[in-house]
Amino acid sequence: MTSDLRRLPALLVLVAVIGFSLPAQADRNPPMSKDAFEAAEEHIEAVARKERKACDRLKGRPAELCVVQAKAREKVARAELEAEYEPSLETWQDARDAKAAADYAVAREKCDDFKGAAKARCVQAAKSAREAAIRLAKVEKVAAMRAAEREAAAERKALARAKP
Repeated sequence: MTSDLRRLPALLVLVAVIGFSLPAQADRNPPMSKDAFEAAEEHIEAVARKERKACDRLKGRPAELCVVQAKAREKVARAELEAEYEPSLETWQDARDAKAAADYAVAREKCDDFKGAAKARCVQAAKSAREAAIRLAKVEKVAAMRAAEREAAAERKALARAKP
């Protein structure tokens, strides 16, 4: 518990930095074209097929883990592509949630290598990591929304001053 409290200031600084940079990045990166989106989607599918085919060479637990990792990477790539194609805080949040879910699925699969109490601890650690990632994404989203609101208020204030 005390080690978590020692990390809190660093985490708050990180959240603030990310929160202030998200709206600025959205303004700088224009939305992706439909053609570029479709090409990227095809690329993701091709990479996923290639990764699953590579998993076919493996047997047993390594093959199962390989398939879960390939599916996780595909889900994350699709969510990030969607966030790029339709940039918003919601799609960004969905991409972060997909990443947390994918990491959890891989960690749970790795936990199957353990038995008894060790497996229970592993599963609990995976759940905790997923919940922490989701909470952090929500905090970052709120920080980004507040930064965007402050920026909009500053623009309105500047416009009000400019009017005679």
